[in-house]
Amino acid sequence: MAAFEGVCPIVSTPFDADGSVDYDSLNSQIGALAAGGCHGAILFGFAGEFYKLTEEEQGRIVARSAAAADEAEIPLYVSVTAHATSVAVDRAQAAEA
Repeated sequence: MAAFEGVCPIVSTPFDADGSVDYDSLNSQIGALAAGGCHGAILFGFAGEFYKLTEEEQGRIVARSAAAADEAEIPLYVSVTAHATSVAVDRAQAAEA
């Protein structure tokens, strides 16, 4: 695991006009953060509007963001926002995978 250091902003979740997640803009945002000199990116902080997302959307955001972060060669940190321990463990293991 990469050390948590430097500038690692929270990724905002972009939405289309119909309320669906704009995954292409999400990928672009992570690439722009890396190109701008950020050392990493964080998912699901308050600006990430995690509370508006379904589990499926959260999973897809993690997968797409991980691929974009790998391509940009920056680490991706994922906040687990579940309130039940068993659910939090499951989501953390899924994000790690």
